[in-house]
Amino acid sequence: MSPGSVARWHRKRAFWWQSRAAACSLVLLAAAGPATALSTPVRVDDQGTVVARPVTPMQWRQPVPGRQTDATLQGAVEVRVRLNTAPWLGKPVRLYLALAPLPGRRVQASWAGAGLLLPGTLVSGQRALVFTGVMRTPVLTDTLALQLLADGRTWDGTTPLAFHFEAEAA
Repeated sequence: MSPGSVARWHRKRAFWWQSRAAACSLVLLAAAGPATALSTPVRVDDQGTVVARPVTPMQWRQPVPGRQTDATLQGAVEVRVRLNTAPWLGKPVRLYLALAPLPGRRVQASWAGAGLLLPGTLVSGQRALVFTGVMRTPVLTDTLALQLLADGRTWDGTTPLAFHFEAEAA
């Protein structure tokens, strides 16, 4: 081989490796793209959601609370959920119900739905999966029977609970 043909061979080989490396990096970026989208939840427009009683009375689970007995407070409320799911229409999506953290307090919420939303349980500061699949409707409606439990020793009477829905592309 002449020195000129060796140089051409090295250039072709270098070009081949560069193009392969670029193709591999594009494949890696494409593979990383959905994972990044999954890790970024989007708040769902739930302005149409209505809580049957905005102030939910809490009652002692045991008639006489004390240190030796159960100091749990319980309450129940119906929530008519109406979510704007138009941004995910025809796309696979996961919907979550989230409860904002309550510093120094722990509230547990459990629910059962009457429609598409899955039943579940969560505590303040967490979120729970309520729907997974392809979104077939621009507005998702359901009615949740929500049960609340709280420690009566840390409850101060009127603690606002901030629930919201989040969506992630599946």
